Amino acid sequence: MRASLLFILLCSSALADFSWDAYPKSLDILSRLISAAERSEVPHIDPNDGHPTACYVRRASYIGECKSSFGTIHLLAINYTRSAPRGSRRPPRGHSFVMFFDDSLKLRATWRVDFDSTKLTLGEGNKLFFGDTLAFDYASLPKPTKLSDEKVACSHVIIDGQLFTIPTWDAPQ
Repeated sequence: MRASLLFILLCSSALADFSWDAYPKSLDILSRLISAAERSEVPHIDPNDGHPTACYVRRASYIGECKSSFGTIHLLAINYTRSAPRGSRRPPRGHSFVMFFDDSLKLRATWRVDFDSTKLTLGEGNKLFFGDTLAFDYASLPKPTKLSDEKVACSHVIIDGQLFTIPTWDAPQ
């Protein structure tokens, strides 16, 4: 029941998927991305040593859609609240993520973020901005490097002091 109410409330405040001509491709893109995030196998919240907690979406916003050489990318900023373990007097905790989905709304990558994700915007085609600062451009990615904890070389970006791998995936055949 709570999930249904949350879904209805989020749908009512959903931002549509508008291109520059303001014609929406899908009016329910936000609710579809939230559902895809919930169905994903990526753990959103760290385990809590087997103690029961409740996790719920606190806020979600559609950053937008951009094109890349490997396909369409949808970006979702989502904030979860995880309750304290049942019976605990500890406060609930918030967790924020930026999620990257392909055109079929399959989750391709997740960034766990500590910055205000409302500062992320897409503009000028394929460019991701953090405030007024260009984070990266999918049309011109930085040269891939291999960090010590990575298996393959990737392009990276630093946003508000955090290092992230720029999500890419194989183009559909």
